[in-house]
Amino acid sequence: MKQEGRRSVTHHNLQSNFLELYRSDNLIFSNISFELSEGQHLLISGANGTGKTSLLRVICGLTIPTDGTVMWDELATNNVDCTYHHHLAYLGHKNALISELTAKENLEYSLDRHRSVMSTNRILEAFDLNKYLDQYAEKLSNGQMRKVALTRILLSDKTLWILDEPLANIDPPGKQFLLTEMQAHLERGGMLITTSNVNNETLKSNLEINLDNP
Repeated sequence: MKQEGRRSVTHHNLQSNFLELYRSDNLIFSNISFELSEGQHLLISGANGTGKTSLLRVICGLTIPTDGTVMWDELATNNVDCTYHHHLAYLGHKNALISELTAKENLEYSLDRHRSVMSTNRILEAFDLNKYLDQYAEKLSNGQMRKVALTRILLSDKTLWILDEPLANIDPPGKQFLLTEMQAHLERGGMLITTSNVNNETLKSNLEINLDNP
């Protein structure tokens, strides 16, 4: 069922061409190419330290690659005419919460001004967050902080979700709910990039880059 307030997301394309990244004299990854369309999930897998987060940061534009390009709708993502970052929601290892604000205030800070926290009840209940809304972020557990950060992603109307190990620190009911929400995002025509270092603990992917086997 299509959720109210969600924008239809279609007809977008993300492409990388021969991405390469060195840090000092150390090669992190090379020859990374892919093409991702609406409704597709790209999984970046590999053991810790293989460069999964570094690759996500390059795809997001937070790190400049040594070589190669990232294209959105046939425009380089660093082109001033490219709308890439308008369509992107990114969650890294850090949850990017403001510790001096409550969970509710962190959500309100990032919500569209026409959307209230009350409209988030379905997600808050599924993540068992309602009872913690008035707690300061710094007092929340790692799992609770992760759920607040993920709630912001789930409430966004961005086409492309890029999530670094989204299931980390999440309890089993929360994991199942998140997997369902990610699948629903794809079925609405969204796009998804995730990382994982755990076999079989992720959503089925259309494409996979395994950094253990460059």
